[in-house]
Amino acid sequence: MKSHRRMWIGALVAIAAAGLAIPLLRTQDPPPPAPEPPPAAVPPLVYAIDFADDRHGFALWGRCVGESDHPCESRLLVTEDGMAWRSQAFATEELASPSSLVGRVVALGAGRVLLTDLEGGARFHSADAGRTWRAVPAVPDSEVAEIPPDGLLEAHCADAADAGSCRIAVTLPDSGHRAWLTTAPALGQPSPEQRPLADGSWWVNGRDRSTGQWSVAVSRDAGRTWSTAVLPFPPVPAYIRVSPPAIAGTGPSVYALATASLPDTLESRTLLAIFHSGDGGQTWTQTWRIKDQPPRTLGGAAVVTPDGALLVAPDDIVGSPYRSRDGGRTFTAATDAPRLAAVRRTRTGYLASAPDRPQGHYRMSTDGAGWTDVRLPDR
Repeated sequence: MKSHRRMWIGALVAIAAAGLAIPLLRTQDPPPPAPEPPPAAVPPLVYAIDFADDRHGFALWGRCVGESDHPCESRLLVTEDGMAWRSQAFATEELASPSSLVGRVVALGAGRVLLTDLEGGARFHSADAGRTWRAVPAVPDSEVAEIPPDGLLEAHCADAADAGSCRIAVTLPDSGHRAWLTTAPALGQPSPEQRPLADGSWWVNGRDRSTGQWSVAVSRDAGRTWSTAVLPFPPVPAYIRVSPPAIAGTGPSVYALATASLPDTLESRTLLAIFHSGDGGQTWTQTWRIKDQPPRTLGGAAVVTPDGALLVAPDDIVGSPYRSRDGGRTFTAATDAPRLAAVRRTRTGYLASAPDRPQGHYRMSTDGAGWTDVRLPDR
């Protein structure tokens, strides 16, 4: 009997102890979750650059963290001697902390600079070398009879998805505002060269409104009058998307280079045809057509050097540029020229990425023949 009593007493004690322990366990907070690792940082990079001349330039520097909900950081880089760059913070939050690193910087000369193609189509203008900024509208709000010095020629489309809604506009260097050009060439789907060629001529390509043929218009009086000529473009299958031809040259010798996106290729700028004019754009002859020989792609703007040669950089980071000395009929590898990529025209020459150098290295030239290395800071 005593042993049974001890068993009951022991059981009661155990139950009581358990009953006391359960509330204690319930009142204890669960352990805190492990802290999330910080988002991975993406290495900083220079994602836009332009020069007003061989000494004065602007660039956009930025870096982001790995998560999309963390803002990026962006700064303006400025040089006044073509070599040393100073970093300048943006006072405007929209510019200092974008959600992604997009946009272009356009040097307009005399301390004037434009930021365009930003998120949401925003545009900002500075008249004091980037110290202060003012938002400017993308839609033209006035009209001009001629393109001012340092102006930009652009196409403004009422509907971004409809090339037929595009008209020629001028970006005014003093304010950054756009204005309609009073006398624009009568071309459909106009695509202008933003800057004039070295001889001061302005060029717009597009399609003839009645026939749909690719045509090129040129003005030698700052956009007051235009002369237009049809390119002898061969028939192209409808499934090939042809880009507006790019213009290169100076004086009477001018080239139009047509590119296209071809199906089943990874190259978006396949070189389709080259046209040459020896009379300043009045008449054109096709001198080159797509073939299984280089150059196969066009990496930005084509370059015409002082000796009349046509220099074409490939649209990748492999290989040398190709040079033609016979009006674009035949090409050979320009092994004596530096490696170039993403070539673009500036106010006073050319600027290109240096694909054989680390990120942040560029090459600049006033005539396309002699090139100077440009290195930007990465921190």
